[in-house]
Parts: sequence; structure tokens; C-alpha cells
Amino acid sequence: MKHNGTIKTIALSLASVVLCLVMLLGATFAWFSSSVTTATNVIRTGTFEVDVEYSIGDFNDFAPLNNTVALFDNVVLSPGENTDIRYIKITNKNSYPVKVTVSVNNVQQSPADPELKFYYKEVTQVTRFDEMGDSSTLTGPVSHLSDKQLNKDEYVIIAVAFGLDVDATQTGEEIQFTVAVRADQIAPVNP
Repeated sequence: MKHNGTIKTIALSLASVVLCLVMLLGATFAWFSSSVTTATNVIRTGTFEVDVEYSIGDFNDFAPLNNTVALFDNVVLSPGENTDIRYIKITNKNSYPVKVTVSVNNVQQSPADPELKFYYKEVTQVTRFDEMGDSSTLTGPVSHLSDKQLNKDEYVIIAVAFGLDVDATQTGEEIQFTVAVRADQIAPVNP
């Protein structure tokens, strides 16, 4: 009978060892793993839209400005004359502030030293040519006009015009250019 008691003891011992191993593995697995599921998260991107419009001579009839519009097309000036003022209106429709840069690009002129003067000014109302202030000569591939930060729904209006010196002696001068408007989103400051 002693033999039967030994087998029971060994079987009970093995069962205890197996049970301990199962509990140890279960506890170890629970210690190294865990899971939590959050509620549904929604992330929306901000919009990026800048309206660029132009008007010739007044503030009433602004039309969309795009790469098919020539602000000064086939204008012929005599000495002392100037063009009508063109107004460029830039409106920020974004969720975030933007930095707007206005420049004159791709300047090609003939002959090399034109007497054609370029006038620009940030304005809030209709401007006369004699109120435009000092002129600039377009000399390089890019002539920078304006940098302006605009918040949502704010706008800026830039007045642009050309004039020919009264004492201009050269004839047949020509200048070709584009007016470029660039808007860059300003990154919001995270608290």
C-alpha cells in the first residue's frame, strides 16, 4: 500500500508543479501585456485659401486675378505719362494667419537702361497717381514689393502703376514682367 501512496504523492506534486507553471506563465503574460482602447479621435486640417483680385482705377469692381490676366497689357506711354493705377487685393480665407509676399518677377527689358518707373503702395482707399510716393526702377529678376501678415478674413490692397520720366529720351523701350503673389501659412504657436 505504500507504493500506492507514493504514486499519489508524486502525482499531486507534479500537478502542483504544473499548476504553479501555468500560474507563473499567466502572471508573466499579464505583467507584459495590457490593452486600452480610446474613444474615436477626429483631426481636421485647416483650410488654405487666399483670394487674389484686381481692379483698374477703383475699389468697386474687383475681379479674380490669375495667370491669364495681364494687369498692364500693351500699354504705350509718352514722356511724362503714367498708367492707370491697378489695385491688387489679397484676402486670407485660411483658418490660420498667412504671410503674403507681393513681387514683380521675370523682368525683361529692352534697352538695358529704361526710364520707366514703377510705383507701388499699400492703400486703404482709391489713390491718385501723385499720391503713390517714390518710384522704383525694376532692375532684376525679382523686385520685392510687400510682406504682410494677414489673419483670417483680413485683406491688404496694393496699388501698382508705371510712369515714364518727363525727360525720357529713349523710344521703343519695352518691359515684360509678371506680378506674383505668394502666401505662406504661418505655423500656429502651440501652448
